[in-house]
Amino acid sequence: MVAWIDTIYLFAHGDGQWYGQNNYPYIVYGPPPTSATPTDPSLDVLSLGKFGFILIGFKNKFILSQIRAFENVFITSTNPDTQVFAEPGLLYYSKDGKIFFQYPFDTSNSNIYYWNGLSGIKPTNYGANVNDPNVWMGDKFLFNDTIRFILIADWISKCKHALCSGYDLDAIACLDCQYDNFNYVMPDIIYAVGTNGDTLNWENKIKYVDGNCLNIGENGILIFRNLNIINKPGIDFKIKSDVPVRIYGGDGKLNFINNFYSNSRPDTVGEIDSLKSRQILSPFSVSDTIRILAIRSEQNACIDGIEIYHIDIKETIDYKKDVKIYTIDGRLIYSGNYRNFNKKGIFIIKQNKITKKEVRR
Repeated sequence: MVAWIDTIYLFAHGDGQWYGQNNYPYIVYGPPPTSATPTDPSLDVLSLGKFGFILIGFKNKFILSQIRAFENVFITSTNPDTQVFAEPGLLYYSKDGKIFFQYPFDTSNSNIYYWNGLSGIKPTNYGANVNDPNVWMGDKFLFNDTIRFILIADWISKCKHALCSGYDLDAIACLDCQYDNFNYVMPDIIYAVGTNGDTLNWENKIKYVDGNCLNIGENGILIFRNLNIINKPGIDFKIKSDVPVRIYGGDGKLNFINNFYSNSRPDTVGEIDSLKSRQILSPFSVSDTIRILAIRSEQNACIDGIEIYHIDIKETIDYKKDVKIYTIDGRLIYSGNYRNFNKKGIFIIKQNKITKKEVRR
């Protein structure tokens, strides 16, 4: 059977083009328009923006063999060879929706039309025969395992045109899809492994800022969910990374977050007030509460984790119970009952999901 995208779990919009958001998320559901041809592409698309990404799936279906991804690529010349206006996108796949692996790609050919393993390379010809996938064109990805989730990330760095403003998603088809009744609950941390990225003990490496960092590789992506960063005086968060990274965040309404630091400094302190200056088309708005935070690298980046300096007004640390205490630079110096800790200084106190910055005199 053929199935089409029917679920968006997260859309992290990058900088640049906002095209298609007036009909989000439905604009990417279902097949491409039958009017789209290799020389006259579809405009029924959702732009991811520069370095944006989207996590999608198919309800109660899994992939056994193949998916076909459609972007609004178009042929610009066939003399002397096929030339295209392409906007490349990296594709990641996952069995469990928690860890995603990069689909292998080859960009060695001087003509982008012959690149393999990327989306946004081949034009669309769906209307030639809607019942024959062999003539649909688009970008083909083959699997021999149970795959339930797909993540596509704009790769503006590989675009060869000055007019590129972000990968434009039209549609994705799952060919030979099989039904599988399953209930998916998105995890608190999601990891899309970049080129040369590390997977060994990856989740523990980023749970705490303790000097034990995770190399997420080139174009690696980390997503933190169920956060509660609230905009109040003195409240901020800190990304512990050895190189600049891109940071996305928002309250996650309609599974949407926005790129609010196009390029951070290493060890960036992110002031939530900066979100208010963003311009986002209706129906989206940037709130002053961050529940989803994402980090994306362009080069090998060793991420130690995130520090959130606040306490939710409804939550307090129970000082009669065990806590973990860190120095400001992220070193774990104590684990146990708070009452037995007697050092003076500035520390980060953690207990379950609560984090507090505390000055002890």
